[in-house]
Formats: sequence, C-alpha cells, structure tokens
Amino acid sequence: AVLVISCPCAMGLATPTAVMVGIGRAAKTGILIKGGDTLEKLASISHLVFDKTGTLTQGKPTVTDVKLYGEWSNAEIITKAATLEKYSEHPLATAIVNYAKENHISTSEATDFLSTPGQGISANIDNEEIVLGNELFLSNNGVDIRKYIEIDRSISGSTKIYIAINKAPAGVIYINDKIKPSAKQAIQNLRELNIKTIRNINNSSITIAKCGSSSFRITWNPSLRKHSTTNPVVSF
Repeated sequence: AVLVISCPCAMGLATPTAVMVGIGRAAKTGILIKGGDTLEKLASISHLVFDKTGTLTQGKPTVTDVKLYGEWSNAEIITKAATLEKYSEHPLATAIVNYAKENHISTSEATDFLSTPGQGISANIDNEEIVLGNELFLSNNGVDIRKYIEIDRSISGSTKIYIAINKAPAGVIYINDKIKPSAKQAIQNLRELNIKTIRNINNSSITIAKCGSSSFRITWNPSLRKHSTTNPVVSF
C-alpha cells in the first residue's frame, strides 16, 4: 500500500504572491492593472488600444501656431482661450496657458463656465460669449465652422482648437505633441506578439497621418468612428 500525503500550500501561496508582485511591478512603471483576473487575460489579448496623449507621445503638448480671423489680435485670442483653460488640468489646456505665460499675455475672469468632456468649453468674458473646442462643439453651439476654411490651412500634424466669439469665428490654435522615441519599438514588439494595435485619437486624419503613418504605418478606418463622439479609432 502507498500513502500519499500532499499539501496545496505551495500553489495556494505561490499564485497570489506572483499576481501581487506582478501588479506591483507594473504599477512602478506606470501600468495600473485592475486585478489578478485582468492580469491573466493579458496572455490571450488580440488587440491593444492606445490613447495617444502621454502614451505614444511625450504628453507635453505645446502651441505651435495661432491663425486669426477678423479683427482679433493674437494677444486677444490667447487671453480669452487661456482664461477659459486656466482652470483645467488637461494637457491641451496647459499648453495654451503656458503659451500665454511665455508670451506675457495675461488672463481675465470668466462667468457662466460650461465644459463638455471631449469637446470643449464655453463661458462669458466681459459680456462676450466665448466658445473654445473642436468642430463638433462649435457646431453644436451655433458656430458656422465652414468659415474657418479661410484661415485653417491644415497645418500638418497639429491638434486644432477652434475659438469663436459671439458665435463668430475668431481663430484656430494649433498644438503639437512629440512622439516618444520608444513608441515605434513598442509597437514593433507588439506586432511580433501578433497583437493588433489600435489608437483612439481625437484629431483630424491629417494629424493621424503626421503622427502615425511615418512612424507606425497607420491605416485610418473612418468606419470605426465612435457613434457618440467625433473620435475616430485607427489601427496601425
């Protein structure tokens, strides 16, 4: 006769310990994992979705150009834009506020502040209605965005922030964010693991072409555009 005595303690302790250590090490590199079951599922994923700002890019966007419409000056446009953005922690808002500081442009005070996540902000400054954001936001606020064609020469690789004053086009602020040196190699490593990479981006196809095509060979598929926002989803 054979008597086998075993103890499951090794497996019982080793598995949760390994999961805990794995999640802890990932957190130290800025990767947050919800739990052990999520960690296990990573072994079988087929697609990985990126949010461009601060992941594939350095996350430090800067204002590179300002195009004006009508009688407004550069200082007036930046004053109004920075006044609306100074209470936001969004990287694009920070870029506008920093641009104002670097050019010694002061801000004022705003009332009736309204923010729509992913689209833009509006407020009143000195009895003027200011609308700042993307095309959808301005259109929803009664601004004829077709008038921007005159000043918008599609500066390649830039995120465009449109500004309107009393529903009249006033200017376009162009913002750039440099791609991380390590991004291209990271995408290549994922390809070698047969993981399809997708980028969720809230910019125009021109920005996608500039930021992605040259470095990542992006193919933009407009049919994958989200229904509830203007953000296209692109694979590369």
